[in-house]
Amino acid sequence: MIIQSLALKNFRQYRNTTIEFKEGLIGIIGKNGSGKSTIFNAIVCALYGVLPTSREYIRSTFAEDNATVAIELVFEIDNNRYHVVREYRGKSLQAHASLYKNNSAIATSATDVTKSLEDIIGMPQDAFMHSVFAAQGELRQISDTRGADRRELIRKIMGFSMLDDILQMIRDDRNDKRRFIEGQQVMLLSEEDIKVKESELEKHYQELSHKEKTVDEFQKNHELLSQKFLKAQKKFEEQQEIYKKHNDLIKKKTEIQAHLDNCTHNIAEAKERLKQLENAKVEHEKLYSQEQKYNVCKKQKEQLEHARMMNMKKQELQKQYDELIHELYEKEQSIEAEKEELKKLDNLETMIKQYENRKNEIEKTVQSLQGKLYEIREDLGGIEKSVKDRKKHIEQIKKLGKEAECPVCLRPLHEAYDATIARLTAEIEGYEKKEKAQLKSDAEKTELMMKNTENELKEIDTQRNALQQQKAQLLEKKKNVEKALGEIRKKKENLNAINLQLQELGNIAFDEHEYDRVVEEYTNLEAIHTRFIGLDVLIREIPVVQQKIKQLEKQKDELTSEIKKNSESITNVAFSETLYSEIKIEYESILQEKEKITKKLNEEKLLYNDIKNAINKIVSELEKDKHNRQRIEATKHEFELLQRLEKVMDGFRESVLQMAKPVIANYASSLFNQLTQGRYQEIKMDDNFNFLIMDDGKWYPLSRFSGGEIDCANLCLRIAISNAIRDFSGSGAVGFMAFDEIFGSQDNERRNAIINALYSLQEQYRQIFIISHIDDVKELFPSILHVQTSAAGSKAVWM
Repeated sequence: MIIQSLALKNFRQYRNTTIEFKEGLIGIIGKNGSGKSTIFNAIVCALYGVLPTSREYIRSTFAEDNATVAIELVFEIDNNRYHVVREYRGKSLQAHASLYKNNSAIATSATDVTKSLEDIIGMPQDAFMHSVFAAQGELRQISDTRGADRRELIRKIMGFSMLDDILQMIRDDRNDKRRFIEGQQVMLLSEEDIKVKESELEKHYQELSHKEKTVDEFQKNHELLSQKFLKAQKKFEEQQEIYKKHNDLIKKKTEIQAHLDNCTHNIAEAKERLKQLENAKVEHEKLYSQEQKYNVCKKQKEQLEHARMMNMKKQELQKQYDELIHELYEKEQSIEAEKEELKKLDNLETMIKQYENRKNEIEKTVQSLQGKLYEIREDLGGIEKSVKDRKKHIEQIKKLGKEAECPVCLRPLHEAYDATIARLTAEIEGYEKKEKAQLKSDAEKTELMMKNTENELKEIDTQRNALQQQKAQLLEKKKNVEKALGEIRKKKENLNAINLQLQELGNIAFDEHEYDRVVEEYTNLEAIHTRFIGLDVLIREIPVVQQKIKQLEKQKDELTSEIKKNSESITNVAFSETLYSEIKIEYESILQEKEKITKKLNEEKLLYNDIKNAINKIVSELEKDKHNRQRIEATKHEFELLQRLEKVMDGFRESVLQMAKPVIANYASSLFNQLTQGRYQEIKMDDNFNFLIMDDGKWYPLSRFSGGEIDCANLCLRIAISNAIRDFSGSGAVGFMAFDEIFGSQDNERRNAIINALYSLQEQYRQIFIISHIDDVKELFPSILHVQTSAAGSKAVWM
């Protein structure tokens, strides 16, 4: 695994930074708090989704409250390029993640990304953090763990916890078998139950044999009666057919007679109607002369109504014409007055333009003053931060005292104690009395200038708004004048159209008295006209009624002939009511007897099936009990095999852990011997995984040695565990190591030895990252990544 690049956005000290990593031994150098360890924290977070602190503190202090925090890590394993993206969005910093392999997405949720990366890297987070990766202050974590906890920790780091999972699976399977056996044994039949059920089974078999004979007897009787029933049924069906034909003919005769009666009645009604129509014809002829007079009067009325309508139309048009003439005169007088007021519009627009130009000049002045004030406040903030930092440094130094060691580099403080406090105090006084006072004075002057300028801007806005309001009112009047002119044009067009219509109508001759006389005469003749029209309709009905009478007479003759034929058919059927009743009684008697014996037969068959079902139930229960006993025996055999497998697996788990001890010890001994230049020959682990170091041929616990030697041993143990993981897994996936502040407890000679040992590991680990705040170690690294702070956030630069 080779890390190629890391991109950070709004993550702790970093605003927006991308780091392209090199291969080889790399020193990450920078002041305390600059963000060196944050680089390692970001790598762990990208790979395993583990945040270095509480979620609410990971967003940069200079970022907005809802700004997205993003980490992007690109690394290579087995010539495959992987790209991890983890984002924390919104105020609640909701986690999102995605993983790409060779630019193709393979996981799109935070949980799936973490699971996929554990499979790709070949080790979980615990193994990663306790072998190739050591955060600041965690180098001794393995040696500081005690007793059974250290044993469990190494088992987990080595990836042997899967053996625990397998052993638990075996135990769970064994327990399932035991519970199955216990549950099935409760359900088994006792010996006494089996004997009772076998006795019941024999009794049921005897009852079944007796019942089978009874059913056979009823079956034979049923068959004999069924044959007798079929003969009676045939005779009855033949009589039913004759009975049906006889009834159908009677029904048909009744229907024909009803049609004949109806036809006779209809002929009488039609003849009466014809007599009424002939009387109407006589009356129609008498009213003919009055109808002629009505038609002449109607024509006169229509002509007079047309003339009357034209005369009313002309009067209405003349009225409209006079009203339009008056409206046009008043509208034109009003428009002339409005035009005089609109002449003020051009002067208003010139004044508004002058105010807008002045406003633009003042706004530019305000922007300039705001920029100047922002720069002053930014400088004040920088000075206050410098004063705060120096006060904090003074407080820390006084708290430690002259005889204390630096908590980072472990050097004595007494050499520079007084000089440092004096220098920091002088710097604070210089900031407070000179730079800060001058900046506050400049800020007050700038704020006063801004206030005066903003007041002038408000006054200009007030005056300009008043002119804008006057302009809007005049524009509205202008729009109304244009609208009024359009209305005048339309009214003139209407006036011309009305005048043209009046000319077309000309003089109209209309006599109102003549019109009233004609209307009165028309009204008197209208009732006679209505009667004449009604009689005319009746006369047209005469030939229709005559034709109907002819058809009804013909229909009457046909129905009389059909009744005669129907009576002959009834006689030919030869139906006997007495014979039909005798055969029906015989049929119903046999049917009743047959239904009775059928019911009894079904009852006996039901009893027979009940006995048979009882037998089957007992047989099934006995078979099920037998089958359950066989299953219990088979499961007992499986249970015994699982018990033996549990013992074998438990022993194998312990053997594998014991196999790891010499591998880790050999790697650690070789590296520790190299780092101590042969002073300490070997490191080993006892049965409880306590670490022992050989000194002059004797074994001593790790606690006997100095802090630097303990840190050195822990470094060797971590590298040894990493090599052992690689050997046991058969994978070389993790090709880098990263250690944070491992030189603090080492002297120069030991530092050089550690660097030389790390050089020798470059064949196995193509990237080795070492974080340190000690400037003296810069020359020891072939590549230096310098982390430094700025107002825009921390940044990392290759030196």
